[in-house]
Amino acid sequence: MVPIFTRAFGWLFFMNWINIKTSDLRAPQFIGSDPTARGTWVAVLGYCYEQENGGLIAGCKTWKDRQWQQVCGVTREEIDGAQSLMGWQDDDLRVWGYPSDLEDEIKRKREAGRKGGQARTQAKIEASKANGAKHNPSITQAEPKQEPNVIVIERVIEKKEKEGKDVAEVSAISDEDWLNQLATNSAYSLIDVRREYSKMQTWCSVNRKMPTRRRFVAWLNRIEKPMDAAKGSRAHESIIDRS
Repeated sequence: MVPIFTRAFGWLFFMNWINIKTSDLRAPQFIGSDPTARGTWVAVLGYCYEQENGGLIAGCKTWKDRQWQQVCGVTREEIDGAQSLMGWQDDDLRVWGYPSDLEDEIKRKREAGRKGGQARTQAKIEASKANGAKHNPSITQAEPKQEPNVIVIERVIEKKEKEGKDVAEVSAISDEDWLNQLATNSAYSLIDVRREYSKMQTWCSVNRKMPTRRRFVAWLNRIEKPMDAAKGSRAHESIIDRS
C-alpha cells in the first residue's frame, strides 16, 4: 500500500487516510486511464472514504455539475470521463478499488473499542463505589433494620439463665410472651414494662447497641421502684450508664 496511517496510530478506527493497493496502480483500469481520470478517481475515492459508504455514492446520477464540485471537487464531465475507474449502477456510482474489507474491519474495531470503553468506565464506577464504601462506611452501609416490638436475641448467651432455663428454652419463647412474663413478674409490678421497652429500644438505636433481652432485664433492674402514689411522689429512674 502507499503511505497510510499506521496501525500504531489507529488507522483501524478512522478512515482519514486513503489506502490504495500498489497492485491497483498497475491494474489495467488505472494504467489505461489518462491523468485527469486518475485524479478524478482519487478525489471521488477520498469522498467515499470520508463517508464510509462502501464505495457506492447513492442517487448521484442526477447531481448537477455544481453539486459534484462541491461534494467531490470534480466536474460531471470528469466523472463521465473516468468510466474505467468508476461506473453507473442505475442512479448510483460504484467506485473501483474501494477497500470494503478495510471499512468492515474499521467498524468492528470501532465497536469493540466503544464496548471496551464502556466496560472500563463501569469498572471505574464500581471501583469508586467500593473505595467510597471502604473509607466512608457510615455513608454507604445502612444500619441493620429492626422490626418493631421485637427484641433481638444476642448471639452469645450464657448457658444458664437465672431461672435455670437453658439457652434453647429461653430462645424458644417469643418476644411477646417474654414481655408478658416480665409484665406479670412481681419484681416489676410497679413498672410499665412495655413503656420501658420502647425507651430501651430508642436508647439502643441512638447509641448503636443491640436491644437484647439481657440488656432489657438490666435496664429494668436499674429503675428505682416508684414511691407510694398516696404521697404524691413520682417514679424516678436512676441515671446509670446503659452500656
